Formats: sequence, C-alpha cells, structure tokens
Amino acid sequence: MVALDRKSVAFAAIEEACVSSSPKSLPVTMPVSALSHSPADSDWVCCLNCGEHLDQIQPETQLPERLVGSCDHCGRWYLLDWDPGSLKGLMVLLPSHEELMNGYESLRGDTAGH
Repeated sequence: MVALDRKSVAFAAIEEACVSSSPKSLPVTMPVSALSHSPADSDWVCCLNCGEHLDQIQPETQLPERLVGSCDHCGRWYLLDWDPGSLKGLMVLLPSHEELMNGYESLRGDTAGH
C-alpha cells in the first residue's frame, strides 16, 4: 500500500472523486418527541408515523445510548437518544428521501442565480 499525503496528485484525484460538489447547509425541520414506548415492553419503541415497532441499531458501542431506529412498515428513520433500560429519552424523526431531495432542490434553486 502506498501512503498518500494531501499534496500528492493521487490524493487530489481521490479527494475530487469522493466529493461530488461543495457541501451546503440544508435547514430542515425534524420533529422531536419523548420516546413512544409500548406499555408492555419498555425496549419496544413505536414509530411516530405509523405506530409500528422500530428496529434499533447501535452504530457505536462506546455510546450505547445513541441508536438509529428504522420502521420496516412505513420506512421512516429516527435518531434515538436513550438508555434502553429507562423510560426517558428522545427520538428525532429524520426527513424522508423526498423531503431531503425537495429541500436540496429548493436550496439549489435559491443559489442558482447568485
């Protein structure tokens, strides 16, 4: 393996290929709520959109209270911040694909003439 530094032509080509355009800030509204638990099981978190069970994924073992939730029924995604043994915590509903794409398109439209 060849080590690349930021000054090398090869690194610049790789960096250019990885970034399709300059990053922009997209203001989005994300609903936040106290966790919506099933009364029968405190580890069972309900989707705010359809009420079905959320699958929970722990991407970082060092941060067990930070989870990603997804609903197989309606396809919505969440950020969960809670201790699964506790009834206290928050869930943030992430924008859908359509909401993100519409927001990005409107952002591009706002900056097209500038």
